[in-house]
Order: sequence, then C-alpha cells, then structure tokens
Amino acid sequence: MIDEKIPVYLNEQKKEIGRLFLKIDQGHVLGKFSNLLSYIENFLGNEQNINNIDIYPQFARANRNSKKDHGQVNFECIITKHPATPFYYEAEAIFTHPLDKIPIGTRIKIITLEKTEDGHYQKSTDPDAIFEHVFIPNCDYAESDPASVLSSDNTAVDYRNFFKEGDLRALKWKNIDFQK
Repeated sequence: MIDEKIPVYLNEQKKEIGRLFLKIDQGHVLGKFSNLLSYIENFLGNEQNINNIDIYPQFARANRNSKKDHGQVNFECIITKHPATPFYYEAEAIFTHPLDKIPIGTRIKIITLEKTEDGHYQKSTDPDAIFEHVFIPNCDYAESDPASVLSSDNTAVDYRNFFKEGDLRALKWKNIDFQK
C-alpha cells in the first residue's frame, strides 16, 4: 500500500494521494554517497538488485534533514563533508520482528579512522575525531508540529500495526480519512 496512489478523503473531499503527500520516502539504509552500492550489486549477482534489500519506506523526518530534524541525511553528510577522511560507516534497518514489512528505525554508526604505521586502519585517537552512534526512529513527530501529517493521537499500537503490515490505515492522519 506504500507505493501506489490510494483513494482517501482529504478534508471531506475524495482524492487520490501518494506516499510523497504523506511524507513517506523510499529511504536507503546504505546511503547513495558511499560508492559501495555497485560493489554490493556485483556481490549479489545479476539476479538481485540492491534496491530490493536497501530501500524501505521511511518517514521524511527520519530520512531527510532540516534545522529542526536530524534525519539520516544529516549523518550521511558528515561523511560527504570530509571526502579525504577515512570513516567506518555502518547502517542497519531495525525491525521489531523479522517478518515485519517496515523498520522501526535506522541505527547508524560513524567512526573516524586513521592509518597506522603498518598500513592498517584503526579508530582515530584524535580527541576531536567524529564518532556518532545514533538510532533514528521511523516516525513522524506529531505532538504540536503543524508540518506533521500524522495526528498526535497515534499510539505505540498504531505504529506497531503499521510496521508489521505496512498498512497506512493503521495510523491516524491529520485531515485524512481512509475509512469512508
């Protein structure tokens, strides 16, 4: 239900909307900045496309970056802003249950590396080196933000049902009704 246009009632008017209207991106767990995706595709062979294992529906706030929200792009930009610096980068989609369709968030770890005298890499000993280890929840923070598309009435159970099945109707939305 994430990729197709869906009929809804928006402010009592019947419309067809897509995931972009709902602020849901096709988020990459391993960012396109990395130059590693072609290697992974080569490893997987001709029968597999990297996007089959790397893309998940991700709320825009979890994926993008802004002055108020530090989504996944914020952490990917740390690496792109330092192209000559070697980093260890790890990104993992976190699921509550192995059969869930949508991850509850993304765990990211970034460690600055330095080359040793024998040519190996290790964690940098520089006290100003970049070290980030974060969890970015895959949700839309609805409390009082007018930019949020979700109602503040959503509960952990609502999100759980969304992550389990990928069904947008499991969540409560502002001015959108899937039920009519």
